[in-house]
Amino acid sequence: MKTLTLKESIKVTNNFSALRTKKSWNRLEQIIVYALSREIKKELVQVNKDEFNSLNLSDVDVSVINRKINIHRNTLISMGFSKEKFSREIRNIFLSLLDKKIVTSHPDRVSCSDSFAMSNWFNTFLYDKETGITNIEINEYALKILKNFFKYGIVEPSNIVNLKSDYSFNIYILAKLDLDSSKGKNRKYIITLADFRDSFDLNDKYRSINMLKKKVLDLIISNINEYTDISISYNLIKEGKAFTKIEFLFDYKYKEDHQKGSNISKKSYEKVDYIISPVAESEFESILTSWGIRAKKVVEIEESYSIDAINQAVEITKQAIEDKTIKITPAAFFLGTLENKQLQEDVAFEQVQENLQKEQEKNERKALATDYDAIQKFINDNSDEISNYLSIKSGGGSFKLSLNISDELANIACIDIKKFKDFRPKFAVLDQGFFDIKEKREVRPNMYIFLTLIKKYLNTGNI
Repeated sequence: MKTLTLKESIKVTNNFSALRTKKSWNRLEQIIVYALSREIKKELVQVNKDEFNSLNLSDVDVSVINRKINIHRNTLISMGFSKEKFSREIRNIFLSLLDKKIVTSHPDRVSCSDSFAMSNWFNTFLYDKETGITNIEINEYALKILKNFFKYGIVEPSNIVNLKSDYSFNIYILAKLDLDSSKGKNRKYIITLADFRDSFDLNDKYRSINMLKKKVLDLIISNINEYTDISISYNLIKEGKAFTKIEFLFDYKYKEDHQKGSNISKKSYEKVDYIISPVAESEFESILTSWGIRAKKVVEIEESYSIDAINQAVEITKQAIEDKTIKITPAAFFLGTLENKQLQEDVAFEQVQENLQKEQEKNERKALATDYDAIQKFINDNSDEISNYLSIKSGGGSFKLSLNISDELANIACIDIKKFKDFRPKFAVLDQGFFDIKEKREVRPNMYIFLTLIKKYLNTGNI
């Protein structure tokens, strides 16, 4: 799989595996896009009925799709918007979305890199608090992009509502779209550490690799594994003496649900770059400095505390200001709240790590038991011949096994026997045992001893 960088912005191809979310699209803004995509899918299905799965999207006339789309407040709340602060959040998100720009290749000059077309994503936003309806008018250029999203990637609200971290949200979308668009074939993504830091605005934060793991990478993995429909892990890749790359490995948790998928055209869709209006270098700097915290202190805060802890402290402080319950300065209130939230998060982090370790050990023992039972069944089914084989081999003799047993023992010999050393050590796997000619005694081996003997005798070259 080709290594891409998040820094390249979003690049949309017809198989959608190159979709990447630029860092300055925050989580709630992306939720709006996904909610719109779901409505566009309904429009496409309605217009094209049974032809939807085989439809060549370049042939779809976007004029037949309604560009003014209604989304109810409850839908957005189910996907992650705050119920109590919905009006304020949707106002801020709509203001931000009005600044988002799109640049595409010129429709008549696709091969010319110096020719382009430019537009806004959205034309108008309306929100009626009484009915709960948000009405969003999408620009025609944007519609060409959004209509692809749910044909090639399926992001269900239940899988994103609990992803509180922007890092987790973006990595989940990246992994999910790679899986969906490739029908589960793409299960790996490699990014350089430099690009990862740059893409998530981490160049001046968590400079040590241990802090990056604890504050960002481990939380991404635990968050996605706990709340979504995919499982994910990561490896740090070292070149020379330093770690230089991150390898994310992911797959569906329930593969049978993804065996069927729409046919994906090999024809590439137009390349699309998203240009975002300039934003503050720090997403918290504006609000924190307005409370009297110096910019230098803001940098220290972002280096020392997790994004989730800062974000929660900001929201609590905003609410306290709004409710007029603060009896000290906003800066002092925020800093005190932040310290408390970080303490809670550290305790929660340790608990998550402990729970994950226990769950991993539980799953490993379950898998080990399955392997054990399968080998045990094979031994029971062929106990007479295996007993005779072990007896003859213990005296240095030759014994010709039947072909099917010979093949199966050869496969068993490839197993890592160390994992069985302390697993059910008091249980005999060959109940009738065998007579050890050299030791002149009956032996009823446990699994570890049995596998050790099989491996030993196979290595003699005479099975």
